[in-house]
Amino acid sequence: MNTPRTASAPSLHLGTCLLLALSYLGLALLSLYLSRQGPGVASIWLANALASAVLFSHPRHHWLVLLPCMALGNLAAELLFGDPLAVSLFFTGVNLLEVSLAACLLQRATTATRQLQDNPRALLRTLGNGAVWPVLLSASLGAFGLSQLQLGHYVDLWLIWFASSCTGSVALLPLMLIWRQQGLARLLGDFHPMLTPTLLMSCLSLSILALLYLPFPFVYLGAPLLLATFYLSFANVALFNACLAILVSGMLSLGLFIPPPLTASWQAMLLYLPILAVLMPPLLLSASLQQARQRELDFRISEQRFRGALAFAGTGVALASSDGLITEANQRLCQLFGYRREDLLGTHHLDLSHPDDRNLSRERLDELLAGKCDFYALDKRFLNSHGQPFWAHVTVSRLPRQDDADELIVQVDDISDKVEAQHKLNQLRIVAEKANRTKSEFLANMSHEIRTPMNGVLGIAQLLERTELNSTQRKYLDMLHDAGKSLLSVINDILDFAKIEAGRLQLSPCEFELDELVSHMASLMTLQAGERDLELLIQVEPQVPRRLLADRNRLEQILANLTGNAIKFTPHGEVELSIGVRQQGSRSLLHFRVRDTGIGIGAQQQASLFEALESSEPMRTSPSGGSGLGLAISKRLVQLMGGEIGLHSATNQGSQFWFDLPLKQPLQTSVTTLPEIAALAGLRVLLVEDHPRSRQIIWQQLCAYRCSVDCAESCAGAEALFEQALIAGQPYQLLLIDWQMPGASGLQTLERLREHAPKAMPPCLLMVNAFAREHLTSTDTGASVAGLLLKPVTRSSLQRHMLEALQHPQSRQADELLREQQPLQGSHLLLVEDNTLNQIVAQGILEQMGARVSTASDGQQALACLRQADPPFDLVLMDIQMPGMDGFTATRLIRDELGLQLPVLAMTAGVSPREREQCLAAGMNAFIAKPIDQHLLLKSLRPYLPHRSSPPVTAAAAIAQPSAVLNADNLQRLCAASPDVHQTMAGLIASVIDRGLQPLEEIREAWHNGKHDEASRLLHTQRGSLATLGAVGVPALCLRIEDSIRQQQPDRVEPLLAELDSEFHAMLDALQHWLRDHPPGKA
Repeated sequence: MNTPRTASAPSLHLGTCLLLALSYLGLALLSLYLSRQGPGVASIWLANALASAVLFSHPRHHWLVLLPCMALGNLAAELLFGDPLAVSLFFTGVNLLEVSLAACLLQRATTATRQLQDNPRALLRTLGNGAVWPVLLSASLGAFGLSQLQLGHYVDLWLIWFASSCTGSVALLPLMLIWRQQGLARLLGDFHPMLTPTLLMSCLSLSILALLYLPFPFVYLGAPLLLATFYLSFANVALFNACLAILVSGMLSLGLFIPPPLTASWQAMLLYLPILAVLMPPLLLSASLQQARQRELDFRISEQRFRGALAFAGTGVALASSDGLITEANQRLCQLFGYRREDLLGTHHLDLSHPDDRNLSRERLDELLAGKCDFYALDKRFLNSHGQPFWAHVTVSRLPRQDDADELIVQVDDISDKVEAQHKLNQLRIVAEKANRTKSEFLANMSHEIRTPMNGVLGIAQLLERTELNSTQRKYLDMLHDAGKSLLSVINDILDFAKIEAGRLQLSPCEFELDELVSHMASLMTLQAGERDLELLIQVEPQVPRRLLADRNRLEQILANLTGNAIKFTPHGEVELSIGVRQQGSRSLLHFRVRDTGIGIGAQQQASLFEALESSEPMRTSPSGGSGLGLAISKRLVQLMGGEIGLHSATNQGSQFWFDLPLKQPLQTSVTTLPEIAALAGLRVLLVEDHPRSRQIIWQQLCAYRCSVDCAESCAGAEALFEQALIAGQPYQLLLIDWQMPGASGLQTLERLREHAPKAMPPCLLMVNAFAREHLTSTDTGASVAGLLLKPVTRSSLQRHMLEALQHPQSRQADELLREQQPLQGSHLLLVEDNTLNQIVAQGILEQMGARVSTASDGQQALACLRQADPPFDLVLMDIQMPGMDGFTATRLIRDELGLQLPVLAMTAGVSPREREQCLAAGMNAFIAKPIDQHLLLKSLRPYLPHRSSPPVTAAAAIAQPSAVLNADNLQRLCAASPDVHQTMAGLIASVIDRGLQPLEEIREAWHNGKHDEASRLLHTQRGSLATLGAVGVPALCLRIEDSIRQQQPDRVEPLLAELDSEFHAMLDALQHWLRDHPPGKA
């Protein structure tokens, strides 16, 4: 540090510099006059002490001015005493070096310098920095210079220089430092007006007498100084030291003590060592006494503060001896117990305790006194002066003392009101818990009473089904069966929640195939993602058994909830479900993990995320709602299965939910259950996938089948590997290519690979997203495409598609046959449909017939596609009602703004006269009814496509007439197209069944709340979606209700809604029967 922390930072003025020069000159002249020796070295040198103190108190940039002033004073003094100019300059330079070094050392130890008055260690360090170490340097340089000038021997000169400078600095430096730190006013204030001059004169007089008349006079010089230390401050002792040093030096110079000249120059050292011995003890003793006085003062202040705080504290406080006897008590403690202070003093503090609590307090006190703890705190009862108990929180701690007699401090805080309130809360909590437990037990116990008669009703209904019934009776029976199943489903949901609360939920473990569960989760994740740009991933480690023993439905419920949340709160990026095995000691655990790259969850919300009625929705910006029970139920289910659940997440960094379950397998099942298929072992596969995580998962699945796999992340990398394999004579036997990659798509990559081996092209599987806007087929290019592999890729779907591709290679004859079976080959169609389900079905049917289909979700996207189409579209299939821009507006803009005259066909679930007029007015050509029938669709499209000669078909002829609850033939034809479509449709039907009557409730709620437009929109959505699945009665009723709402006929809406409720039950039952009879994977 450059500047010491003094009382005030001094400023540098011309007067200050002049005063310093004159002061230095005066002290230098005094030193030279009093103690000049033969070689020209002063026997005591006082000026450097003043210079060091002044430099210490100024910042170093002031030294550039102060040092020249000192040099002028030193040079003038030397010249006045007759020293040559060269010698004077030499003396001046060495002195400046000494004072500079002293000031630097003092500034580096500023803390010690400031404490020199009340700290003996600090005093010694200050004297060493200012009077010893710098003098060693200056004496060495000075003696060397003078010896070179033949002014004496080096050793004699060094001893004289060191003795004179060190004695002068020790004598004057403490006083000068006090002056520079405190200022002149405070320094003078330390001097007693009567006592200081009296003792000073006495000290000097006794010193003169001792030096003149007593033998060994230095023994007596310290006595008056030591006496002064007991009555006066450190500053006074420093003043006495300076005066005594000047007195002794003067008497030596005048010859009153030992007449000069001395017999040898080094004998001066023998004179000034006793002087130093006289000066040092009083300084050290004064500093020690000042330190003791300061400590005593601090202790008294601390004691006063403590007693003041004790007296006015809001808590009762008492001091007690180690025996437990109260030695002090504050006013609050007296008020708590109702005693006077005099009555409490001398009382054992345990005697104030309630008799039932004394033993516990005594045990804790013994532990405290034995040193086992520093304090103890507890809630206990005391007795006041009237014998009435009251509750208090007491804290007892130990205060060590130097006499080993520990003192106790006891704090007592009245908590009677708090204890009473807590007691009332506990009673209320017990009553509430009992009521809640009674409610839960009642609901849980009612399970048997409610289920048994309901199952009986359903059983009788099934028996009646087998008897001869007329159509009306069978209709009523179906309605009874459906209503009973619906009611039973609602009862099961309610009882599940009740059982969870009552702790009586029973698991139903069974053997099941893990691949079936994973396949269903893949379909469910695809449905949950909709049209989001998400990379869906599923990884099952090879060591995971294929058959498990667990409650499959509950496990699927947990996974569906976690993946649904992950997809809901991940606008873009990836969502991964992974299943593995990990060891925990001797236990094997199934480890499930759902990872996403979504918006994440903050640390504050994670603590309560698994609690009931808590969810992440309020903390995440999402239009989706949530009941707040999903994660809580998932946690309870995991715990019931003997596992644990947790998460790792951070805001904007995604989330990772995980849970572990004990690995349970059926008997005679090994852990490594992934089968080895001979057709796949050693198969050379080229995997082209740009997404790194998806590439890694598929690579691991292929390696589990012992395939030889090479990976590429782009078209260029695939070409390089493909060409290297051909050159090496080891061509690939199967290609797995992602359909959408940056730079070149999957089909473009396939075309480039085919250029290298046009006659020996291996079969290829294109990996596609089921909800992609551009679905791909093998007829889009001339490349050999063996099939489409839907993402997320599971090990079962990968295995099945690979085996199919190897057993059914593409050939030119197959391509010819495919063209004959695809009447729309070469047609380019634009499908405008906002409903995902309708879009999948329509696109699948059109592509099966050979058309190339592009999709748009609303009118605005359709216009953009038409503007950018190259080659242009042959025909547009336009939905009527869509969010944003509807079909009517889009068609008018196609005709008016774009000026296109291509055919535009309306797609609607039911054509009302009003809709027909609007369609014709907007410029549409015809109508296609929903649900889509392949034959009627082809019949409607052919007249408007190039090179087709069939006559136009009217809109009325294109409308399908429903004849039953469910048109299963349409579903059967659609699902027969491919196993993947069958898998997707099964997932969609399962989703409709799981939602149950929720869509009807939403329609009713919108209607009853006066939101007629919202009700019409919901009806239209249900009409289109369910008609696509083959429903007949429900879409027709939806259309009738829409017309009634549009015509403002509310009296017709309620009866129709009741009829819709009945038809909806029938449809759900029919869908459930169809799904049971046509499970995914069934031929």
